[in-house]
Amino acid sequence: MLPLTRFIETIRGAVRYKLLALVLFPILLVMPIALALAIYWGKEFSYDQLYIKVNTDLSVAHDVFKRIREDYLTRLAVLAESHSFYVALESHDVESIKQQITILKNTTGFDYLHILDTEGKLLIGDSAQAYNRVSKLLLTAAQGDPDVGIEIFDHARLSAEDKNLAKKIILPLVETVRAGPTSKKIEDRGMVIRAIYPAKNAKGKVVALLDGGVLLNSNFGFVDTIRDLVYGPGSLPEGSIGTVTVFLDDVRISTNVALKPGERALGTRVSNEVRKQVLEQGEVWIDSAFVVNDWYISSYEPIVDINGERVGMLYAGYLEAPFRMAFWKALGVLVLLFIVLMILSAWLSIRGAKSIFKPLEAMSAVVKATRDGKQQRIGKQESKDEI
Repeated sequence: MLPLTRFIETIRGAVRYKLLALVLFPILLVMPIALALAIYWGKEFSYDQLYIKVNTDLSVAHDVFKRIREDYLTRLAVLAESHSFYVALESHDVESIKQQITILKNTTGFDYLHILDTEGKLLIGDSAQAYNRVSKLLLTAAQGDPDVGIEIFDHARLSAEDKNLAKKIILPLVETVRAGPTSKKIEDRGMVIRAIYPAKNAKGKVVALLDGGVLLNSNFGFVDTIRDLVYGPGSLPEGSIGTVTVFLDDVRISTNVALKPGERALGTRVSNEVRKQVLEQGEVWIDSAFVVNDWYISSYEPIVDINGERVGMLYAGYLEAPFRMAFWKALGVLVLLFIVLMILSAWLSIRGAKSIFKPLEAMSAVVKATRDGKQQRIGKQESKDEI
């Protein structure tokens, strides 16, 4: 009887806790791990989708930017290939030529429009200043091939084209969180879409060049057009804001990012980590980034001028906060669901464990009573298993 008593006492002291440990172990350990993995994978998957979208947005913005440049070249082509312009050029009718380029300038958005000779000297235009206008674009056009691209004009060059343009571009720099250090106080250069189209005589010889430029500094119609195409109605959830920016170097010269309500963030600068990756290394940035005063799902790519130099950046992105809020709400529901399931599973597991250790405790109580000289029976057990 003694060995049996010890055996049952051992079972009574250990089995209950072992059974509880075995049934609660998957709940208390495995389920939290599963929850942590679900949160991690959910976040990674969600943000991967956001980055895929913003990468697509940047591709669309890039294509629109390219198409806009080509459209300006096409507008020059319409004039250069027109019969009236050809006749006026052949007959050296300066007044007619001036009238035609003035109409084109006023109706197509060119900030300046001149007629140059094949060496870059001004023949007809509003500029009264002599300036060396030779560039890679001009050399290409002088050979008979129209071309368009980005050029950076310094203050003197813009003054030569139009003094009002030179005044327009002076932009005080605004101290910006996370931007790199700089000693500059103002930005007085201009980023210009420059298009040059050759005009030919009856023999096919290039006799003049139509030289037109569109200043991107403070050109809000340009960035707003791209934004409306990339982030049209229904493309973002409620509360998110799609934005597009053109940078000259690391300075916002045209943007719809708000510095404060009703004020665009002109003169603010990009974060230092973005500047290093995009401007210094020439890589595309697809990630979260701090934009002026909040976090955005962001995409940046270098803007390359006609000489292949990185002179700025094109940005497209949208406010991250609504997505982050939606993620945390979903996470809260998921955690609450897991807690409820854990409590329910623990309750069911404990009830199931009792069906095993309760008969053992009944047997242990009878053995102890018998050892003490008492009469006691186990009685009928509900369990139909081996115990």
